[in-house]
Amino acid sequence: MAIEITRYTGRPLQDATDATAAAGSKPAADAPTAKGVRSADDKVSFTSSAALLQELEKEIAALPVVDSARVEAIQHQVATGSYQIDPARTAEKMLSIERALVGKD
Repeated sequence: MAIEITRYTGRPLQDATDATAAAGSKPAADAPTAKGVRSADDKVSFTSSAALLQELEKEIAALPVVDSARVEAIQHQVATGSYQIDPARTAEKMLSIERALVGKD
């Protein structure tokens, strides 16, 4: 699906602080910026589950995309003519995917 963007000039968009500067007026020194109020003791902390998710993401990124050993085993079976297809299992897997897509699982 393509998305058409019309009337784009190719130049970067301005944020609120750039628009204020372009208009010739200065924001007050104590006024909040477009990105929010800043203070010396702003802190960001992650929950233990967020930290765990970050670790899992790193582990998943390190995994290979393809199970090479399984691919080689199936290639060998196909080459020797010993690869067997179970039509009932294949149909059930297809139906389970379809149910999951529709949300009836």
